[in-house]
Amino acid sequence: FCNMLFIVALIVMAFATIFEFSQYNFRSLIAKFLIAALLINFSLVIGGIVIQASDMVSQTFLASIGNAADRIGQALDVGSIMNQAEAATGSGMQGFTFQMLMAIFLFAIIDISVAIATVVAFARIPVFSILLIFSPLAWVLGILPNTRAANENWWKQFMGWNLFLPIFLL
Repeated sequence: FCNMLFIVALIVMAFATIFEFSQYNFRSLIAKFLIAALLINFSLVIGGIVIQASDMVSQTFLASIGNAADRIGQALDVGSIMNQAEAATGSGMQGFTFQMLMAIFLFAIIDISVAIATVVAFARIPVFSILLIFSPLAWVLGILPNTRAANENWWKQFMGWNLFLPIFLL
């Protein structure tokens, strides 16, 4: 399909050269055309390399985190927070209620953040499949000036999905 679009792009560049449209001139677009013709054949490999690099960074952060449950418990030090809350509010029923509300609030924040990371980690797989299917089309759309926005949007989505997990783990 993308190779057929190259023929259409060549026809557009030919007519633009004949009718002297400067933005579609053959001389100004031939370099992009040849580079895109080469890169669409390697688009799956290029996408796979970017995804693997992102996964390696994520694995590095996961290895440095270690056991996530222990790290979250150590970082939050819920016992210390509860002791400070007890000291601030007293040891009566009102203090106990405040401590329980604080515990529920903290555990809700932890649960939500872990759930978001889990959902995004699992959603990456089908999203990457769809993005990689359309990657040759994205290379072709980068040739002509009026379709370059679609190419930039594809790259924005692809890099955003690649960078979310490493940044979140950082």
